[in-house]
Amino acid sequence: MLHRGKKMMRKSYPAELRAFALTLQFYSTKAYNYVRKHFQLALPHPRSIRRWYESLDGQPGFTGEAFAAMQARADLCKATGKSILCALMIDEIAIRKHVEWTGTKFTGYVDMGTGGR
Repeated sequence: MLHRGKKMMRKSYPAELRAFALTLQFYSTKAYNYVRKHFQLALPHPRSIRRWYESLDGQPGFTGEAFAAMQARADLCKATGKSILCALMIDEIAIRKHVEWTGTKFTGYVDMGTGGR
């Protein structure tokens, strides 16, 4: 992996490398670029990471990814015979009375944080 050439294209990255790349880029873009440069482009291009983030559902409410993560944790605890506790924390948001048509569905009643309007 370290000796991967610039011309070699990779269709998919292993789950461990993908998780590492997402975590490192989340915490520090400069550190991500440094590691990517030093390890001869072994990490994906930042454009690829943006595409990975675009595939997540960013709609308000509970996401499938969150439920899947909680289910995986519960299954792990059940398999090891441990009990699990869960706490639900909710933060308040400002609700707008503005509704928009996106071309396929209505969206709105959510503060987008734009500071305008």
